[in-house]
Amino acid sequence: LGLRRHLRLHQGDAYEMAGAPLSDGDGDASQAEGDGSPAAAAADLDVLWLDFGLGGSTRIGAFLDAWWPRLRRGGFLLMHSTLTNAVTRAWLEAQRERRSEAASDVAATRCGHLCEFETLSLLEPHKRYQNSVSIFQKRDGGWAEPLHTMYP
Repeated sequence: LGLRRHLRLHQGDAYEMAGAPLSDGDGDASQAEGDGSPAAAAADLDVLWLDFGLGGSTRIGAFLDAWWPRLRRGGFLLMHSTLTNAVTRAWLEAQRERRSEAASDVAATRCGHLCEFETLSLLEPHKRYQNSVSIFQKRDGGWAEPLHTMYP
């Protein structure tokens, strides 16, 4: 498909990798533009996959505190199994509520890792367990999709 030049898969322990530059596969660390801070230097991911097998909401919060800043504006966080069990659905709805509160400036300071985003959840009805995915698109800083043409 000719996608090799567009894709990089980073494998490893996510907690160990959280503060480190990501390798490009040839041993060279990714370099991103920014102010030199760890977050700015690492905002180099377009897509991040998170499986709720990670554990409870405290551990998920720590994970997202480390990795959400690494997503580029407009990047996607895909989270597996978010709709059809009580623990993950409660977490998902809490994030959506925090976003709504932040949008109304009620809780902008407590938003933390997920604040300005859009979300879409999809059910996989052909599966009985682990049968959904939620997609979060990072929208901080007034990010919006680019316009490429005047007309369709």
